[in-house]
Amino acid sequence: MQRYPEVKGLVLDATFDDLLYLALPQMPQSLNGIVRIAIRDYCNLHNEDLIKSYKGPVSLIRRVHDEIIASEQRIETNRGNFLLLSLLKTRFPNIFQSRQIGYGKMLLSKPLETAAPQLEIDNLVKLTSYVAEFGSGYPLNIGENFTDEERNDMAEFLIRRHFRDFKSDHCSPLPGEYFNVPWDISN
Repeated sequence: MQRYPEVKGLVLDATFDDLLYLALPQMPQSLNGIVRIAIRDYCNLHNEDLIKSYKGPVSLIRRVHDEIIASEQRIETNRGNFLLLSLLKTRFPNIFQSRQIGYGKMLLSKPLETAAPQLEIDNLVKLTSYVAEFGSGYPLNIGENFTDEERNDMAEFLIRRHFRDFKSDHCSPLPGEYFNVPWDISN
């Protein structure tokens, strides 16, 4: 953000958390050591670390039938799921505790459906109230006194605000309607 202050947010399409997890299954197990060295020392695309340091709005787009970022086109193995949960755990540590990470994995194991309007309204009100009182700088400590059910509801809300599904394979062009400025918690 410091180099490009005019950037309003990131839209990440068909992305992944760590190149190593995509490379290892493609190579013989006997070459794991060489693959690790090559990736970590020469082409370390560790998006998880990069996105954690970015403080602006982010929207991730998951391709439901991705044959590159997911193992055997199984949506629950899509590496974008792991990137999203890591980002949200960093930004909302009191919401994304171990049970909510498990809940998030369960939600992301199938295409996202439309959320109940009341879930959206209730959690937006809670989040807006928190930001008005404490500010929008990450990490946000909202949820410290939430029940597990309240954390699950907020986790689902945040997943839906940061993540969209596109019913496509990896290489199909992304339609223009997906290129919107991501949701910004401070607005």
